[in-house]
Amino acid sequence: MKFGVNFDMFVDRSHVIRAINKWKRAVLSRTGAYARQAVKNAIKNPTKKDRKRQGRLPAGQPPRRGPTDLLRRFIFFGIDTDTESVVIGPLVFSSQPKLRGVKNVPELLEFGGEELIRVLTKKDDPARYEFVKYEPHPYVRPQQADAEKRMEQLIESTPLI
Repeated sequence: MKFGVNFDMFVDRSHVIRAINKWKRAVLSRTGAYARQAVKNAIKNPTKKDRKRQGRLPAGQPPRRGPTDLLRRFIFFGIDTDTESVVIGPLVFSSQPKLRGVKNVPELLEFGGEELIRVLTKKDDPARYEFVKYEPHPYVRPQQADAEKRMEQLIESTPLI
């Protein structure tokens, strides 16, 4: 009795690698888009209570939209193909006030810190400046767990292209 093995089929290695890379980019892109939208949705419109209060939100709550809505409009995501990861966050504003403890305004909102402001004085008095403390109003970090869960779901449900 003779036994034989016949290999008529072969795997096109470059084709398989391209398909896997395309699948990875699709999963990362969908995760980034989901997380970006979740971060943007965390930044709400000010309520009537907020406008009446003319004050600050309690620490720990996400910031409210400002009149120009810059923070919310400049939240983006990017895919790093080298590390196979996705990065989600706001762009740094073009003009930054003097800050202490943080590097930029989005970081000031997320982690808290201090800003140097000019104190109003009488007309003839010299200008005075002092640091004002800001409590943290996280809006990116709370969305991380949901984004990780979503990524796991996408890995399971996205077909290999």
